[in-house]
Amino acid sequence: MEVRGLTDILGEAFTIYGRRFKQLIRLTAIVQVPATLIALAPNSSLASTIALTVINLFAMATVSGAMVFAVGQQYVADKVDVGRCYARVAGRAVSMFALTAILSVIVVLAIVLMDTKNPVAASLALIAITAGLVYAAYLALATPVVIVERFRWGAALQRGFALARGHEWRLITNLLAYGLVGFGLTIILLMPFLLVAAGNNLDAITMLQRLVLATGNTVVAVLVPPVPLIATTLLYYDLRVRKESYDIATLSQELGTISRSEALA
Repeated sequence: MEVRGLTDILGEAFTIYGRRFKQLIRLTAIVQVPATLIALAPNSSLASTIALTVINLFAMATVSGAMVFAVGQQYVADKVDVGRCYARVAGRAVSMFALTAILSVIVVLAIVLMDTKNPVAASLALIAITAGLVYAAYLALATPVVIVERFRWGAALQRGFALARGHEWRLITNLLAYGLVGFGLTIILLMPFLLVAAGNNLDAITMLQRLVLATGNTVVAVLVPPVPLIATTLLYYDLRVRKESYDIATLSQELGTISRSEALA
């Protein structure tokens, strides 16, 4: 483990992604494909919008937790066992659910306030969105704390705050950069599907257009998330290295690969 800058973390994220491409794609697809297909359901009411949003938040949280363990496996054992990744998430399900539920409440509140089309409600929605972004930033650290260190959700948030203290600007800029990379990859992957759909603009083939866009959305949902999620896990490692001289032996112990006595040997 060593201290890394933004470009180092992104470079390492792409390296891990390329090295374990098949396993990481399978890990992501297990959850993202069903979630994306569910999102294609008719979405004509506020209730359906809220339901689909919450489903997607929990789906991404599940993938995020599994990805954290996958990155740890890559470092410790030079392999990724998808089954073990989701087994770890299942073992931490209560804390993962609690952390994601808090974000879901904030997001749903923002959606409801925006739907009222009232100036006061719009201001409150902006506050809710800001709170959601701040919480999401700390959630990015709390998730690996739950998965790797096995803290309960409340202690995990406190631990996330502690890790970020003194490095808030690093946390914000890195997460923003990961998001921009993900957005760029989304545009690149989705553009061919958009061009095909745009070229078929007759009412008689609207269903074909929907099928093309649905395929594009599924491809993006599976191929894009691993990069920012791997990078976020590496950022968590980086903060621990800076504050605690974190090393592979400690990671191995936390993942259950070696015992404490072996780690101290």
